[in-house]
Amino acid sequence: MAGTTSIIDKWINRAEPDYYIMFVKAWLPFNAWYMTNLYSEDEKRVHDRDIIYYIMTKSNKFRDKIHAFLNSTDDDSVQFKEMVAGLSILLDKYPLPNIENQLSFSRVCIVNNPNARKTGNVKVGKYTCTSRFDDTRPKTSARWILEVVKNSNTQTQGIIELHKCLDSELAQNLYYQSCDDSIKKGLRESLNEINPDMVTSVKYEKSGTKKVPHDCIVMSKMNQVYFINNIDYVARAIIRILYELRCKLFHGEIEPSPDYQKIYECAFQIQRLLNESIK
Repeated sequence: MAGTTSIIDKWINRAEPDYYIMFVKAWLPFNAWYMTNLYSEDEKRVHDRDIIYYIMTKSNKFRDKIHAFLNSTDDDSVQFKEMVAGLSILLDKYPLPNIENQLSFSRVCIVNNPNARKTGNVKVGKYTCTSRFDDTRPKTSARWILEVVKNSNTQTQGIIELHKCLDSELAQNLYYQSCDDSIKKGLRESLNEINPDMVTSVKYEKSGTKKVPHDCIVMSKMNQVYFINNIDYVARAIIRILYELRCKLFHGEIEPSPDYQKIYECAFQIQRLLNESIK
């Protein structure tokens, strides 16, 4: 009997849907669609990230379907918004891939930074915090360079070199830790000036009242999830979050867990519904 119970348990476990795989299967036709229809060497759309940004910012079947859902109140639109609200709640509840680099609708990259990888300068009293990206260095080396310079004599007080343009890596630097709060703030702002990934929140931060705000997109009245009243930005955020979930999966950045399975279940349902637009 013990052996039979073990066999039954194994088959029960195999009967559970694997939403990681199901999300990938839902992503594949979308991937095939944009590589077939939107790939362009002339317009420098040859990498997935470039094509996704084009989908986010230009009119196309996929993005326009999201706009239609956000603009409408029919059953399919309500269902779509509820699913996105559910994804937002899950991403906040279960940090993916981790707390330092958590995916969230409150920190999503939907606008390209025109000053990306150039220079940043932030004055802090008697000092200036500078940042630059050194593209002459090998890709595996620290290429993000920050300095604290004294204004009176232009002498460098300290140098920080980072491998990635991340606040989390900056916070681990010993010189940064020795600075006072004003200099730390200046260094963070300077680094953010040249960060290719400018983060934006599409969440509507309402006050303590339970009333539904008038100047927002109601994603879920029941769960009190509201997004800013900017359909273009919200659509961009949805596309970017789906793409980042794809990247985290493909690049092996997450460890499978029941909590993350819930996130990918929600992402799968959203992706599957949007795939109807590209048939």
